[in-house]
Amino acid sequence: MHIVAGTLGLLTGFVALYAAKGGSVHRKSGMLFVYTMVTMTVLGMVIAVTRGVAPSINIPAGLITFTLVITALITV
Repeated sequence: MHIVAGTLGLLTGFVALYAAKGGSVHRKSGMLFVYTMVTMTVLGMVIAVTRGVAPSINIPAGLITFTLVITALITV
């Protein structure tokens, strides 16, 4: 699920970048980008905690990414 969310995040991010700014495609793909990025960061942190995969690096990285995505959404 983490990998799928990351892949969708990349794809929807590119669509949002290349769609006409302010158009419905831009807004919808941007919101889908936010949802996939939040999913990816939360699942990444869960994986780091439950499997012990470098939690000292992955948890702060997930928190920073989550914060940046949410603050960007609030700004818009």
